Amino acid sequence: MRTRQLSYLAGFALCCVAVVMVPYLFPPRGGISVSVMAGFSNRAAQAVLLAGGLLFALWTRGWGLRLPEVEGTTAGRRMWVVPAAAVLLVSAASLYLWHWASNMGPYDEGIYFLDRFSNQMAGGRVYRDFQFDYGPLLYYPSWWLAAALHIPVGHAYYLFCLLEWVAGVLLLWGVIARLRARRWDGVFAFGVLVLVWFTSITDQGAQYTPLRFVLSSVGALWVHRLWQSGARGEGRGGMLPAMAAAGCCFTGLLLYSPEQGIGFAMATVLFFAMGVRRREVAVPLAGFVVFCVAVFAMAAHQGWMGVLFTFAGGSFNLPLLLGFETLFLIALLLLSACVVVCAFRRGESSRPEMYLVALALMAVPAAFGRADPGHIFINTMPALLVVTLALLRLPRGRAAVMAGWLVYIGLAYASHTRQQVNVLMHSWPRMEKVPAATELPPAGVGLRAPIRYFSYLDGQFGPKVTTGRYYSFDLVFPGMAEEKIQELREHPRDLIVVPVAYEESCAMISPETLRRSLRDDVTNLYTPKLRPVPNVKQALCDYIHTHYMGSPFRVPREEYRVMQPRAFPQSRYTSAAVQEAAAPGMVPGMAVKLP
Repeated sequence: MRTRQLSYLAGFALCCVAVVMVPYLFPPRGGISVSVMAGFSNRAAQAVLLAGGLLFALWTRGWGLRLPEVEGTTAGRRMWVVPAAAVLLVSAASLYLWHWASNMGPYDEGIYFLDRFSNQMAGGRVYRDFQFDYGPLLYYPSWWLAAALHIPVGHAYYLFCLLEWVAGVLLLWGVIARLRARRWDGVFAFGVLVLVWFTSITDQGAQYTPLRFVLSSVGALWVHRLWQSGARGEGRGGMLPAMAAAGCCFTGLLLYSPEQGIGFAMATVLFFAMGVRRREVAVPLAGFVVFCVAVFAMAAHQGWMGVLFTFAGGSFNLPLLLGFETLFLIALLLLSACVVVCAFRRGESSRPEMYLVALALMAVPAAFGRADPGHIFINTMPALLVVTLALLRLPRGRAAVMAGWLVYIGLAYASHTRQQVNVLMHSWPRMEKVPAATELPPAGVGLRAPIRYFSYLDGQFGPKVTTGRYYSFDLVFPGMAEEKIQELREHPRDLIVVPVAYEESCAMISPETLRRSLRDDVTNLYTPKLRPVPNVKQALCDYIHTHYMGSPFRVPREEYRVMQPRAFPQSRYTSAAVQEAAAPGMVPGMAVKLP
């Protein structure tokens, strides 16, 4: 018996390492991503994870990882203290970051949203004139809050982030409360998931709050409850109400975060087709599929899918690292296959936990695209939750999973969060001097930022800045430089704002720099050989150098400078003349006409 368990442990360790190392045997041949430089195939990693997990689970017959029985609940009069403490924690941090950003401007992921908002303030139309990577329900709430409360949209964005964090934390508590688990097991799972998620709050990104990734689990539990009540003859539930609810969830998720909606639809089909396996589910399930295809086609026609297909093509892929955080998450995902096999063997394949595992399974391509621990965690959270609760019911598994999560949290705070906090603490409060009126670019002349530009929460001081269809030139894919050049050609008289050392922005990451960044992970045990990739950025900097020159104008950010077209030079003394020459319908400071 002991020999068998040792062989299982050896096989499990081999599977974990294989998910990270085997993809290096199948280097991708095209592209410019970091994975291409490292010779790492993200699709091979997905295949090894799924195949290795299934084979190991079948070999061990589930390794005894049964789903928890009804032994307790996180609901209770005194248990409200746990989610209340979490809400206070995330609210205090969100308010501090809001206060910091109101003085310093947005930081990290917040820059992206403020940049997109700046394009709309400059007269652009989202999804038409400029791209937004997520759904409209992640874009418009900030504008709705700004209109309702009469505050700048930058401040409304940080309020929206706070509300997302609070709602996400409360919904996560609600999800755990609906699962079968002992009370303190649920509390532990909730605590570690919130603490891990909390490491990303300094990123200031509305797209990385728990709400975006918990909503699909909430929808799955709602659909499952409706179906189960009908199957038991209780109430007005049944397959038709369940599929109607699933259609509503799919639509909402698709408009909020497209990949979450697609994953929810595929997980719903997988769960009812494989987990339920009853004849009465076939017709309603087929109707649900038809509905999802129609809604997706309409959303794609409106341009709401963002750069979903660009990400799916691997342009921004990252390789897996042979470090503790990555290996720990991979180990839990492999064990989720054991939970599934054990559930099928015990006739429990229709339990809601299987629905949650299906959600994580459909999110594996997203998790293993930008394959850092953070993206793996947020995308596969439902399976991590189910496996954690299953391990907590086992004496040996309990100690292992608790220790693993605590080490994971410690490493996450020691690396990512500590670096972010250092930036925030050592740069507050400072505000650059607003340029004098004569130093600002002339009103009526467009101001474009082809590389990037970071703005303030209260709006620009002076002319509005348009960054174009795509955001930062730091994350680039083939053809982006040419498109940005075309945007400049279409507006030949506009001034441009670029980083002071803008030439550095057109340099692709070097193998030496990438190798140093891989070594920064203290738990990383393997650094692959790296190779350079073609520079698809240089064309933009060459065009700027050839067609633009310095100008006497300034913007409120000291790390940027304004350049003017060589063919149409401007002077700070021509501001009045330019204002008079502005075409009818042009708003001063905007680069496009308003309808």
